[in-house]
Amino acid sequence: FSFSRFGITVLTDDALGGCQRIFDLNLFDNRITEISEKSLVMLTNLQSINLDQNMLTQLPENVFSSQKNLLTLDIRNNPFQIFTSDVFRTLESLEILHLQNTRIKSIDPEWFTTTKNLHSLFLNRNNITELTRDVFVSLEKLNTLALTSNNIREIHSEVFHPLTKLQTLQ
Repeated sequence: FSFSRFGITVLTDDALGGCQRIFDLNLFDNRITEISEKSLVMLTNLQSINLDQNMLTQLPENVFSSQKNLLTLDIRNNPFQIFTSDVFRTLESLEILHLQNTRIKSIDPEWFTTTKNLHSLFLNRNNITELTRDVFVSLEKLNTLALTSNNIREIHSEVFHPLTKLQTLQ
C-alpha cells in the first residue's frame, strides 16, 4: 500500500484504520513530523514499513508494538533527535533495519536486545563517534553492517566478536 509523496504530515490514531490487511506500508517522501503511538496498532500483518525521507524527530516508544511480523523497517533520512531504548523492543522478527542519515550520535545496545533475527543493519551517514563493547552483542545473526560516512574515532577491540555471521562490513 503506497502513500508516497502524498504530503502527509501527521499519522493520527485512526489514519490507517481501514488498512488492516496490508503487508507493506510505504510512506516514503512525505512531510511526516509526528506518528501517533496508536496509528499502526491495527496493522498487525505488516511485514515492511517505509518511512524514508520524512521529517520525524522521534518515534513514540510503543509505536511498533503490534508489528510482531515486521521484517523490514526503513526510517532513514529523517532528522531524529532521540530514539528511546525501547523503540525497537517489540520487533522480534525484524531482519532489515535502515537507519542511514538519521543524525544518530551513539548506538544504544538496548535498541537491539530483542531484534535477534536482524541480519542487515544500515547505520551509514550518521554522526556515530564510537563503537562500545556491547553495542552489537545481541546481533548474532547479523551478516551485513554498514557504518560508512560516520565520525567513528574509537572502536572497542571486542565490538565485532559477537558477530560470527558477519559477511559484509562497510
